[in-house]
Amino acid sequence: MARIGYFLAEPKSIRAGEDLKKLEEQNCDVIYKDVIKNETTRPEWKSLISSMKRGDELFLISLHNAVRGPRQLCLLLELCRVHRIRLVSLRDQIDSWDDMFKSSTANVLDIIGALPGDTLVMRISGEKYDNNKRGVKGQKSERDKICIKMYQEGYPIDDIQKATNFSSKSSVFRILKKYGIEFTRRINKKNDGLPEESGQNNGTDE
Repeated sequence: MARIGYFLAEPKSIRAGEDLKKLEEQNCDVIYKDVIKNETTRPEWKSLISSMKRGDELFLISLHNAVRGPRQLCLLLELCRVHRIRLVSLRDQIDSWDDMFKSSTANVLDIIGALPGDTLVMRISGEKYDNNKRGVKGQKSERDKICIKMYQEGYPIDDIQKATNFSSKSSVFRILKKYGIEFTRRINKKNDGLPEESGQNNGTDE
């Protein structure tokens, strides 16, 4: 049985040194550390997951520091359930053994509810770091600019997706939302609430 820690170093976080110290104080056998430039791939997190064994203890700074969204959280919880792994999140004050913290249902629900927003902030931090390293600080990436320009000029979503090489329509709307672009097209309730074409494309919807 091993005690394992994980830490993703957030850029310019005033709590980074304090958080890492708290993690080190838990007497972990090993601490896996990712850096923000690898926020998307998280190689150390993947190594951690592949090394976990039955009965291990996993100590995190926070859930949103470790996982990239609700789907990854579900996979982590399933892993912990199946292999009887103790899960401790220091900032969130969660301990699956109720040893360090007495977790309340309300607290857990609040944390899960805030997870999508918290992980989005983390992803944007990673993107900004990436842009800064490429010398485009404070600027939109070229692909984002094309996406916004085509949408504002009335191009069909399919055309924007092809031109920008996004994998799905939802990626197009994610970029528009990221930069505060107002959606000017109708909402398609049958398509997960995503905006759709306004009917200008020969009367057909996307």
